[in-house]
Amino acid sequence: MRQPRRARAAFAALLVLGLAVTGCTSSSPSTTADLDSGSSPASSPADPSPSESAPDYQPLPEQGFGRPLASGLYGLRPIGPQAQPVAVVNIPVGFVGGSLLFPVDEQSGSADECCIVGYWTVARVYQDPCKATVAEDPGPSVQDLADALTAQQTTSTKPTPVTLGGYDGVYLELTAPAGLGDLSSCKGGELSYWESDPGTRHFDGSHYDQSQGLPVERIWIIDVAGQRLVLSVGVESGIDDQQAQPLIDIVSSTQFVAE
Repeated sequence: MRQPRRARAAFAALLVLGLAVTGCTSSSPSTTADLDSGSSPASSPADPSPSESAPDYQPLPEQGFGRPLASGLYGLRPIGPQAQPVAVVNIPVGFVGGSLLFPVDEQSGSADECCIVGYWTVARVYQDPCKATVAEDPGPSVQDLADALTAQQTTSTKPTPVTLGGYDGVYLELTAPAGLGDLSSCKGGELSYWESDPGTRHFDGSHYDQSQGLPVERIWIIDVAGQRLVLSVGVESGIDDQQAQPLIDIVSSTQFVAE
């Protein structure tokens, strides 16, 4: 549903997805990230930890999905042309993933596309996610990207200062315009938020939602030693805060590590 487009064939070959896709209602996360709505993001600390002082973590496959993961620390690489820094996250039992993370459907044992965790670089932002006609470079800073996303033809919360993994940035939520009803009238039945091209290492690097209703995207935009990075949690309608919390906790556990 939300995986980059070229992932569809590989994903279908490896997993049998039994969940019918539904829409989404907006809700505020009970995130464990440190929010400070009364101040602007401060300057970030120095470069991420080098490999000799990095936490002990397991790599994830960059493409494809295998068995459900054992609990522990895993390293995500950003979808985009850069392979660094690694986002080391604490993944509980009940998830499967490679370049993206999905909860495991308890009945089928395969990936449940109701929810997803992603880690991205962003090169271009669609002005109208429903039409996906114009994608423009938003500029290099956290604020540039936040401004571009809130200016999209979607419904957005006000960007709020946040600290993640010791680095500063902003947090916001995106939903489709309430009057849209569902995504059936959108190009390809999708909302297209951004692209991670050029030179992406994964698929075609575009981030989009397919849903019968209105999906919710929770977005952390972080400045990591001068590099702008994005972590996202996407959910469909009917997924409440309690169900989304394990994915938010994964993002909140992030440590940025240079190899």
